[in-house]
Amino acid sequence: MRRREFLTTGAAGLTLAATGHAAAAKPFMSLSYTPSGVDLEAELARGVAETRIRLDIDLVRKYTGRIRTYTVDRGLDRVLPMAQQAGLKVSLGLYLGRDKNHNDLEIARGTKLYAAYGKIIDRIYVGNECLQRKDMSVAELINYVRRVRTFIANPGLQVGTAEAWYDWQKNRELATVCDFVGAHLFPYWDGVPIGEAVDHVDRRYDELKAIFPGKLLLISETGWPSAGPRHMGAVPSLEAQEQFTRAFVARAAQKKYDYNFCEAYDQPWKEKSLEAGVGAHWGLFGRMREPKIPFVRI
Repeated sequence: MRRREFLTTGAAGLTLAATGHAAAAKPFMSLSYTPSGVDLEAELARGVAETRIRLDIDLVRKYTGRIRTYTVDRGLDRVLPMAQQAGLKVSLGLYLGRDKNHNDLEIARGTKLYAAYGKIIDRIYVGNECLQRKDMSVAELINYVRRVRTFIANPGLQVGTAEAWYDWQKNRELATVCDFVGAHLFPYWDGVPIGEAVDHVDRRYDELKAIFPGKLLLISETGWPSAGPRHMGAVPSLEAQEQFTRAFVARAAQKKYDYNFCEAYDQPWKEKSLEAGVGAHWGLFGRMREPKIPFVRI
């Protein structure tokens, strides 16, 4: 998604197809997790209350068997023990930016967390959209991925990074050091109308598959915003969010995609500053954990 991560009606019921993967009994293979109900970025900087994280996780586990995180800073290292208690797998995110000292601390924390909670960590994302934000060169990002692989001596652990689909196309050498290609595929940001959105994801996925044959390809983020400005042919709304969610999850089951849906909770702290007015509205649940689109009762 186009953002700085710190970490993101009517129908009687939303029947989502099981994915057939690890979380087959639950509607989503994976959900992006950043704490709910944070109105200001300063709240994240101070560290979200443990009680809030616990309540968030308790709800999320009903809908998925895996979460994707974006940082181990700002007290969000506490997500790991709670996820373990809830029986969740974690795709662990390490936030990397322009501050090299912070990057070093993030990697050190992540290494320690893997030593303690490695049994529930299925993969590590070394950075998120670092190239899109122009926080570093592709050579620098490659070196960070190599460092994490060196520090975590488990060849069975998947280590890689996540970028928008077009940044993978422009920086193909990045895949040589990654166990997976984590691609962000957002029809909204590509200006695609909702009726064509899932087919658009398929096309971009197939393009990347052809570019990186034999490489594990993950849809590391996809979704549709429930509010915000029109972007070319893409119009945010609750109805469109529900339509995309239904259609994508069904298609993912059919195509056997490994994916992470963005995201569990709305992020009101992004309302004015990030993602062109839509950053606060990607969640399947609102700031008070209320469902925004109908779900089957689980």
